[in-house]
Amino acid sequence: MVRIAVTGGIACGKSRLALYLQSCHIPILEADEVAHIALAQGTNVYKDVVSEFGIVILDASGGINRSKLADIVFGNEAKLDKLNSFVHPIVKREIDNWLEAEEKKGETQVVAIIPLLYESGMDCGWDAIIAVGCFAEIQRERLMKRGLNETLCRQIIASQMSVEEKMKNSEFTIWNNEDEVSFEKKIDNVLKTIQERQYGRRE
Repeated sequence: MVRIAVTGGIACGKSRLALYLQSCHIPILEADEVAHIALAQGTNVYKDVVSEFGIVILDASGGINRSKLADIVFGNEAKLDKLNSFVHPIVKREIDNWLEAEEKKGETQVVAIIPLLYESGMDCGWDAIIAVGCFAEIQRERLMKRGLNETLCRQIIASQMSVEEKMKNSEFTIWNNEDEVSFEKKIDNVLKTIQERQYGRRE
């Protein structure tokens, strides 16, 4: 089974890539979704996070308000590191479990979308790593369209490894500065290269 990890900066197009791959019937796991489940009300991670950051991060129903939590941790490296220490081990475990399950099902190619692949130390054991990037001004524009203010946008971007560094560390890169059709063609080309390389190794 070919194991592919996709990383990149926030708002660079990883979710668009995931949707396209799903339309191609390639099994996908998104680390952000795993993290959201891990933070659900009543889980051990939820209890640890609330104990660490206080009930001020909760909404009216008792769930974690992600906007309030973001306001606390982004711009404060120590607090962000603490949050990640609760979440990342669970995400890694679930990704490992998913990979094992997909291989048992006989899948030949799978893709995990892991935004913090390098920051979390999850960059080992993959057959290929793809980094998705875009220009900084496009990145900020997309974030602000999601309702984030400029200060929080800059704090989130600054908290991650730079797009350029992720591209430098990754074997394959896809720039997402253009239209959707161009982006999908680039995805197809990278997947074709990976598949041809893996086929050659089997030969």
